[in-house]
Amino acid sequence: MDLMPPNTGHFEVGCTDFMTSQDFSCNNDGAKEVIKNSKHEIPGYFMKLFYPTAKGAASNYQLAKWIPKGIYANGYINFLHLPVFLFGRIGKWFMGDVKFRAYEDAPILRTPGTQYPVVIFSHGLGANRTCYSSFCADLASKGFFVAAVEHRDKSASATYYIDENREELEVPFRKLIKGEDEYTLRNKQVNQRAYETSMALKIVSKLNDEDSNIAGQNVIDTNFDYKTLQGALDLSKVTVAGHSFGGCTALKTLAQDKQFNCGVVLDAWMFPLDDSVYGSVEQPVLFLNSESFHWKENVKKIKKLIGNDENKKMLTIKGTGHHSQCDIPSIIPSWILRVFRMSAKMEHDQSIEIHRKLMTSYFKRYLGFSNNEDPADTDSDYEGLIIEGTNIELPDEEQEAWYHQS
Repeated sequence: MDLMPPNTGHFEVGCTDFMTSQDFSCNNDGAKEVIKNSKHEIPGYFMKLFYPTAKGAASNYQLAKWIPKGIYANGYINFLHLPVFLFGRIGKWFMGDVKFRAYEDAPILRTPGTQYPVVIFSHGLGANRTCYSSFCADLASKGFFVAAVEHRDKSASATYYIDENREELEVPFRKLIKGEDEYTLRNKQVNQRAYETSMALKIVSKLNDEDSNIAGQNVIDTNFDYKTLQGALDLSKVTVAGHSFGGCTALKTLAQDKQFNCGVVLDAWMFPLDDSVYGSVEQPVLFLNSESFHWKENVKKIKKLIGNDENKKMLTIKGTGHHSQCDIPSIIPSWILRVFRMSAKMEHDQSIEIHRKLMTSYFKRYLGFSNNEDPADTDSDYEGLIIEGTNIELPDEEQEAWYHQS
């Protein structure tokens, strides 16, 4: 069952998983050079890769499942504070057969002289590596290579890792404990998430390296040949994107990792960031806000980070909600979305269309593509739907004071 909006690029899209079970790296002699995450509880790294593939993939490959394992359906149920024993089967019935528009393990398309720019995508709280497939697959259809990270900080709806005995061990979502200081938890998590985002780029860079043996460290069963990625990627054009907690993660990553050229942030949740981030994000950033998610304190923090930098821009899409920026409204019936206050006024397909266009035009503008369109210059179909800035009213003097804080 395919409910996702069609991709809008001219490439067919393939996807595959890559997981490491431990800290590692690869030297030319085959010995392990360590990429450490020893300060974190869960070993290794996990991501889903999206990339262009040759036309005709449908004849040999299957569309990828949005729920790759049952634990993910149960994870969403658990995140909504519903009992899995009552609602688990219902969740699997709604979500279990959903496919997204990428062919599992299809080979990457290699064309002489062509390399693909790289996007690292960070998911939001309670999401996972497939929850933004309508964006990741669409970017791949336009010639990007996308690595969607599944974070190990227990902020994913569910995830798992494979131990040295080849056993799959589930990592459930970590709920806030009553009386616990939320900032302490979220700040610790965003620091780990940013580290994992940078490590995802390092892994992708090694997959691109002809002298690396990192492909042999993958522990996921797959028919994809990772050696075909060698030399396929343009590592001079690298960007980061994320939604909500993932948007916060993207900002933290930009602040500490200057390999990333720019970023796109969907509904940034600014709460987990410490003050050091605000003066450290030098790269261009596009903030894409939904109309109903934000509040004064959050917008003030976004404005503080933007300051007077003309390469940082905030746009608000009218009629959209927080979940307009992920796949869920494509899958879950509208009446259920209304029950959980996840619905929006704008039709979801239109929301995805607008976000895709804005995101792609910003990447192209700041990654040096010849088509240097401004993301604010949208088609006439969007007239009146996009606010330059925010829909949240702030007193002029409050905005001015915030701009000039150090």
